[in-house]
Amino acid sequence: MNLLNGDSLIRANWRNMLLAHESQQNEITIGASEYTMQIPYGVLESDGGQVTAITEKPTMTWLTVCSVYCISPSVLDLVEDDRS
Repeated sequence: MNLLNGDSLIRANWRNMLLAHESQQNEITIGASEYTMQIPYGVLESDGGQVTAITEKPTMTWLTVCSVYCISPSVLDLVEDDRS
């Protein structure tokens, strides 16, 4: 099963994602993308109030969730039925 938020525009190779999900025998595969941002200021590193380093305008990179998932059917067994 593939799950995708309805308000997302995603360009992806869905076949490769599903093949990786299946070949690695994952229960859940999360689509992710790198997000990079340059801090426009110098950044201080400190230890106990003492400055240990200054990095001028560093570039930071994070792995972000794209709201795209492959979910194995066995995971659905863990979701409780609506009891209302």
